[in-house]
Amino acid sequence: MNKWTMSSVMLLFGAVAVAGCGAGTNVQGQSSHKAVKHMSGPKGVRASHTLGALTVMSGIQAFQMMTPRSGWLLTQNTLYHLTQGGQDATTVSSSAIGTLVAAWTNHQVFTASAPNPHPGNIKVVIRSSENGGRSWTSLATIKSLYPPMQMIMQPSGIGWLETSPGAADGNDVFAQLWHTTDGGRHWTLMSQTAFPYHRKPGVLPNGGQFQFLTSTMGWLLPGRFVPVPGLPVAYQTQNAGHTWSPESLTLPPGRRMANVQGH
Repeated sequence: MNKWTMSSVMLLFGAVAVAGCGAGTNVQGQSSHKAVKHMSGPKGVRASHTLGALTVMSGIQAFQMMTPRSGWLLTQNTLYHLTQGGQDATTVSSSAIGTLVAAWTNHQVFTASAPNPHPGNIKVVIRSSENGGRSWTSLATIKSLYPPMQMIMQPSGIGWLETSPGAADGNDVFAQLWHTTDGGRHWTLMSQTAFPYHRKPGVLPNGGQFQFLTSTMGWLLPGRFVPVPGLPVAYQTQNAGHTWSPESLTLPPGRRMANVQGH
């Protein structure tokens, strides 16, 4: 069975039947040499002219095979639709300026992009596709303080969007968390950081990596943000992100800080 090789600068696809692989999957082996295609996606996209192995010019943000034959790959500014078990990669959305995040369900893919980010007054454009990126529907435009950093969508149409300067400069301290219940057509600001957050119980403490198990229960994992020694390194919500409470995690002896990741 052929496998894949991935790195920060080159991604080689092979014919492997894998379903449900999480972001950050890293398997090695032989490569194939299918051409990378480009589809005309939302306004402002740019084409990929790479042939043969897929050259990834920025870090891989997320990767998942939805079936043994098709899946998605997201880099910092490009979304690829994978077909033929990963042998074909098609650029379906790309942003030459600004940031791009994406989320997907079994039959639909969503993107959030800020084509021309202006600090403090950023227009985040939400789009969706139900045919593998061949055509797109504009759903909403959000006026945010920050560019998009993470997007989560559930099959029921409930979803979340994190906007944070961390998408541009690695700063996860500030963030806004947006919420939708109708498949991305309307968004509500659920919570945002406020300082000093330790004096405001329930307020979103910082940005990072969000994970939601149900429509209401979720966790915030600070990720790159290194918390102040003695403060919690994870938070939980029971009301879809409106309020947050600290989670107690036992650290190894002698360790005062932690970088927590979730999958």
